[in-house]
Amino acid sequence: MGAGAVVVAVLAVGPLLLSRYWVGFLLGVFVMVSLATSYDILGGFAGYLNLGHATFFGVGAYAFTILAGRDVAVPLALIAAVVAPVLLALVAGPPLLRLRGVYFAIAAFGLVVLFRVLAYNFSDLTGGAAGLTLITAIEQRTVYWALLALAAAAVLITFALTRSRAGLALEAIREDEEVAEAFGVRPGIAKLAAMALSAAIAGLTGALYAVDVFFIGPETVFGLTIALTPIVMALVGGSGVVGGPLLGAVLLFTLSEQARALIGEYSLLFYGVVLTLTGLFMPGGALRLLRARQRRARRRRAVPASPVRAP
Repeated sequence: MGAGAVVVAVLAVGPLLLSRYWVGFLLGVFVMVSLATSYDILGGFAGYLNLGHATFFGVGAYAFTILAGRDVAVPLALIAAVVAPVLLALVAGPPLLRLRGVYFAIAAFGLVVLFRVLAYNFSDLTGGAAGLTLITAIEQRTVYWALLALAAAAVLITFALTRSRAGLALEAIREDEEVAEAFGVRPGIAKLAAMALSAAIAGLTGALYAVDVFFIGPETVFGLTIALTPIVMALVGGSGVVGGPLLGAVLLFTLSEQARALIGEYSLLFYGVVLTLTGLFMPGGALRLLRARQRRARRRRAVPASPVRAP
């Protein structure tokens, strides 16, 4: 973790040294790291493919933008951006989490579709298709530091989970839910807590994203791209592994920015190709592949060379 602290410290001086382009680029990276990592709390550790994770991101973004646009104090609006998606998780979670596998994934995706429809139709509150514009006095560097801190905190939370009873419970649920319950794990509570925690991080990410881009609309926060991108990033980097979503977010966001000039609006095509290649050549994700190769290299170094006998 010492190396991670050094990286965060170096990134913290970014707004003081880098151009606006690179600061904006890193802001996008931080958003995706936070989203992919928060998705992985339920999707990776518990093994529940949550295609509706963007719902929490969008609810947080809208809650903050609506309140801030009505001159509610920024700290209170940020609190609302966390509380609203957590409440949604606590209400929608119990019926959704009774489902498993593809049934859960489809039902969760239905949630993000539902909220996109609501955002379009409740135009007096959400601005409808025109969306909402947000102008605040918050400087870009402040948003940068807040998103950097949030991304680092999200990674630290997953690191702490791997060393906690809660994390072990989620991993047991992923391997075999019935066996986990037989050993005293309460799957319903564990899964709901994981969903609520992931919702809190995603909601706060949505609020800070809204401050950064000055605008939100149904497609920007509830659209197919934002629904699938963090999941693809987690799977490519290594879902269920600390640092996997971080690696996937950095790699794919960088590649997608380079590819955007070539493929334009077909960004989902890019992610589809990447996900297919990942499934074919590194199904466990890039980080698992790197660690497996490191272990093999260490084993080869540990095996002493056979003595050569003289003829």
